[in-house]
Amino acid sequence: VQGLHDKDLPVRVDSVVALRNFVDASSDLEHIRQILPQLLNELFLLMNEVENEDLVFTLQTIVEKFGEEIAPFALGLCQNLAQAF
Repeated sequence: VQGLHDKDLPVRVDSVVALRNFVDASSDLEHIRQILPQLLNELFLLMNEVENEDLVFTLQTIVEKFGEEIAPFALGLCQNLAQAF
């Protein structure tokens, strides 16, 4: 998660890919749940900065794992997905 704040773009993108794998494999997501708003904000900012399918796949994994907890972020989610495609 700390890699999302790195100054280098490739490090931030790789951090998102690693995060997707972590979220997908983890059974206890409480730590991620606590930072979900900040995490989504960073992911949206990164999606605006670079076009990369891995970012969209990470977002998909987060939505699948957190379901209705994502509802407050639905507008930003839709806007970023529309821009991605």
